Amino acid sequence: MLMNPQSLDTGYGSNGMVAMLYFSEDGRSIQVRYYSTIREKYFKTVNQFAIQLPDIIPDKMGEVEQLQITLQDDINVRLYTVLTDTYLQSTENYARITVAGEERVIPISEAEVKTVGEKTYYIFTAEVAAAQMTETISLQFFNSVGESSDVYRCTVQKYAQDLLASDEYEDCHNLVKQLLNYGAKAQLYFGVNTENLANAGNEIENLREVPEQTEPMRVEGKVNGIGFYGATLLFRNKIAVRYYFTAPDGAEYISFTVNGEKCTAEQKNGMYYVECSDINPQQYSEMITVTASDGNETLYVSYCPMNYIVRMNNGSASHDLQTLLEALYNYHLEAMAYLN
Repeated sequence: MLMNPQSLDTGYGSNGMVAMLYFSEDGRSIQVRYYSTIREKYFKTVNQFAIQLPDIIPDKMGEVEQLQITLQDDINVRLYTVLTDTYLQSTENYARITVAGEERVIPISEAEVKTVGEKTYYIFTAEVAAAQMTETISLQFFNSVGESSDVYRCTVQKYAQDLLASDEYEDCHNLVKQLLNYGAKAQLYFGVNTENLANAGNEIENLREVPEQTEPMRVEGKVNGIGFYGATLLFRNKIAVRYYFTAPDGAEYISFTVNGEKCTAEQKNGMYYVECSDINPQQYSEMITVTASDGNETLYVSYCPMNYIVRMNNGSASHDLQTLLEALYNYHLEAMAYLN
């Protein structure tokens, strides 16, 4: 680095001063030596010094400015985030949601976008099963150069407890308690985190009993080579009903519908099944119509979640399953009361 220190030239004559910068291997320190090319010597020992550089920290990736949680008519958690421009500048940036150790990567460009007032929210959904209400949900953002945000954590249980502690949401307190009770019974039935039950501190003593009867299922019509075997419930973020059919000669020639929508049957244990998976808690008593047709004849099956709840609760179900179904039934009743 050539220098032109005129004050030195005035006092000492021409020096041809050069500043020599010696960087350490890790780049964190610099030794500065002033050398006169005319006099061929270093200038004054006092002017030879070293600089220790501070740790160089790149600009931190933008932080999540706001995090909100809402529960819909299922047990999914919607995470509302207000993101800085750092997250939005590249289509390679993504969010990673983890529930009970299972990770799901969502490109930020695929997030649901909602504007409220002057804020724009990017919404990410964490899918939570009934037995996972005490499991930690984590959300973290990453950009294309490997930088990441802080990790944001929540649980369905904690959010529900916050609702119960607020007078502002008093109208939904009974529904929230039934939801937590249902989650606790699902934990016991499936053996998930049973030392930390969702309804801890919010237990319900007087549950309504499952009735002995409900609107009966109906099977009408027939199709040669296929028969209705039965149905079962699946305890996901929403209840699903799976309908099983026997077809000894195969069902490739059969077309299936669920509530009028065409669907593809899957095979399991030598049978074929179709599912209705978008059942809200207030709809457990509403009949679902499944059809199987070969183009000439049609088999009709009408069956709802309450058919399963009543049959299994009054049958040979285990105690844990009976208490789970009782909790599900009470959650159903409270959901209907809340919406009405």
